Amino acid sequence: MPGFDLIIFDCDGVLVDSERIANQVFAKILNEECGLSFDQEDMFDTFVGHSSAQCMQIIELMLGTKPPSGLEQRYKNDINLALQESITAVDGIEKALSEITLPCCVASSGSYDKRGIYIEYRV
Repeated sequence: MPGFDLIIFDCDGVLVDSERIANQVFAKILNEECGLSFDQEDMFDTFVGHSSAQCMQIIELMLGTKPPSGLEQRYKNDINLALQESITAVDGIEKALSEITLPCCVASSGSYDKRGIYIEYRV
């Protein structure tokens, strides 16, 4: 690739298939804690690409009141458990990475806890 010195990858949804898992967990929590019902498509349309704080703001707008206390922490705990049990690489990414000759790295806005899970997965 002429003109490039480095490739920077996002992690979630690019290297590992975490978005589907995260959305399943979050949808379950929103139903149990807030009475909100979302299918996978709605979850992607509404929450993917937003920070945790932004997601809490979206939920507050939907509820018309602050989300239940502990909602964000429950999500973080539950998602970390789910990722530890079922994280997988995106189909074809390992082959693609093996063919890249340029230096590469990962940039992620994911929490440090989630990053540790990904590091464990790769090792």
